[in-house]
Amino acid sequence: MDFIVSKVAMSVCALMVVAVLAGVVDSDAFVDHDQELATILVRFGGLVERAATSCSEVAADWTVPLLSDGESVSVSIQAGIVAIEAEGKAARAQPACGIHTWDWDGSMLNLSSIEELDESSPRLQFTSGETILIDTVQVMLENECAYLVFISRGL
Repeated sequence: MDFIVSKVAMSVCALMVVAVLAGVVDSDAFVDHDQELATILVRFGGLVERAATSCSEVAADWTVPLLSDGESVSVSIQAGIVAIEAEGKAARAQPACGIHTWDWDGSMLNLSSIEELDESSPRLQFTSGETILIDTVQVMLENECAYLVFISRGL
């Protein structure tokens, strides 16, 4: 009888050890989602900055990626602030060039009207697999030509 009890106890211990080790070496155990979100944000910001500093009208698109473990990412843009979220983690940034989510109607602009349009424009929300369009448009800003970066939903 002691022989059977000892074998059962050893089997239970072995299963517990396997369960603990499986949790430690799980493929997600060493994934740093904060770092991944920051990297995604830097890549998106880099594309926006390149478009803004091109000194020409540019149209580019960017597809919202998945995390390395296949989880979906959510990107929201409002009033020039980009927020990327996934699995309860978030990263936020405001590109130096300024990004806008409103449609320009061809009218003359000044800094206060741009600020007002930015504050009143709706938040754009994207998820993994969706395309964000990045357009650099030449506008009249305080009686001079300037390039502004506009973000919109892709097809």
